[in-house]
Amino acid sequence: MRDPIFDSLPPAQLLQICKLMSFEPLPRGQLLRDCSEEYALAWLKNDFQVESEIRRLGSWTFGKRKSYEEIVRDLAKKYGVSSPSSTLPLIERMLVIELWNETLAKLTPAAVEELKEKAQRLSEESGTSFSNEMTGFAALTAAQMSGFGVYMLGSTMLGAVNGALGLGLGFGAFTGLSSVIAAVIGPLGWSALGVSLVAKVGKCLTGPNYRKLLPVVVYIAAQRALLDQKQKSPSLFRRFANWLKEAMTEEPCI
Repeated sequence: MRDPIFDSLPPAQLLQICKLMSFEPLPRGQLLRDCSEEYALAWLKNDFQVESEIRRLGSWTFGKRKSYEEIVRDLAKKYGVSSPSSTLPLIERMLVIELWNETLAKLTPAAVEELKEKAQRLSEESGTSFSNEMTGFAALTAAQMSGFGVYMLGSTMLGAVNGALGLGLGFGAFTGLSSVIAAVIGPLGWSALGVSLVAKVGKCLTGPNYRKLLPVVVYIAAQRALLDQKQKSPSLFRRFANWLKEAMTEEPCI
């Protein structure tokens, strides 16, 4: 059964997922790096191949391929954050929260306080109210997280992993708190966080594809949360999108 999220993501975001998986979706003999972005985006309108590749990576044994939901549930179970009765979007959020807690635990109390202040300013600039979600996860549940908060945290962690693994993502894939955290702990500290997250994945997952699967799931979780927020609060989403567009024109700090 297909996940409807793959019908909702535009070609540009499907292209980012391809980069995360090091997947070449073009006709045989053609590489993404050798063609124009316009050509690649046009080809990626056939988005079933992207989900199919995710399912291939997540099905480590021979036989029936797992669905995307089964892959996410397996991944969350490895981290001890899964619940059989939870929906897929909720499990994705729980996974993002767990990874963020891992990241937050690496910061000093002074860095956390500085991060909180900067997150507050970021929240005010974007016209949303997710600043408390950034540093107060201990008192929050996944259901209480706004779509904006999940998006910002997921894209922030992708910034760290991007630097650690050299995934080649564009800055627009993880703009937001990435530059804020880099300003708080410095580029070397930010890079170290990415390495730490990658090491955590290695301890939790076996098989050759864990480094590709976790960033993909985090990316999709962030995009799904943002789409959900768009449906719930169209006007607030427009303000956030305008702010995000302006932020993407800034130089990255990672």
